[in-house]
Amino acid sequence: MFMILAPQEVHVWLVDISQFDPDSIFYLLSPEEQSKAQRFHFAKDRKSYTVSHGAVRIILSKYLGISPEKIMFGTESHGKPLITYPSNPPLHYNLSHSGLRALIAISHQPIGVDVEQIRSDFDHLSLAPHIMSSQELHSFQQLPTDQKQSTFFLLWTRKEAYIKAIGKGLSYPLQKFSISLDWHYPKIIEDQVNPNEPKRWQMYTVDVGENYLGTVVCASGDFIIQRQQFVLTTTK
Repeated sequence: MFMILAPQEVHVWLVDISQFDPDSIFYLLSPEEQSKAQRFHFAKDRKSYTVSHGAVRIILSKYLGISPEKIMFGTESHGKPLITYPSNPPLHYNLSHSGLRALIAISHQPIGVDVEQIRSDFDHLSLAPHIMSSQELHSFQQLPTDQKQSTFFLLWTRKEAYIKAIGKGLSYPLQKFSISLDWHYPKIIEDQVNPNEPKRWQMYTVDVGENYLGTVVCASGDFIIQRQQFVLTTTK
């Protein structure tokens, strides 16, 4: 099935990794991707990598009209992935995976996406001062104790999606920009490094299921966010 992406649309694909056998997708990966998958020590990590990267290829093939294994990828200067073949028409995509969920966002404009599993064994209180701006940390410290864990992961997905959208990755100083902790109104409040950046972007929360949080950041404008569910239909 060929997918059409209108100029003002963003398609966000949800992948439930638990539903797929990585062996049915492994052959789609490039030799470099296959080698990386095989280097993971734990089977769950190999599965997560294989399924999510195989899903990227299958999904993009629906828009590009070529076989999944023929798509070629490269990276920008700070490591953000991009499609190098085919190069016309240009599409932007971004991938994130955590636990048993993966999110893949596709747009005609730069895009960033992040999904995080809410983990009870994660020391979020110790990490908070290292990733939050002073404004974020002040808001975070005012929260009731039972809300801090989920709000930490909410903010983490928002910050990750933002730095991926602008193409900087974790080289960007996380304490130098502020994002709203409001669950219903995600917003980039300020960026001390690049003050003009916040007005270029808008942020959306994506429903990815219980105990997971997801965020997509796309260019400012009247975009329509469409959530898609990935179902494997390609066979070898």
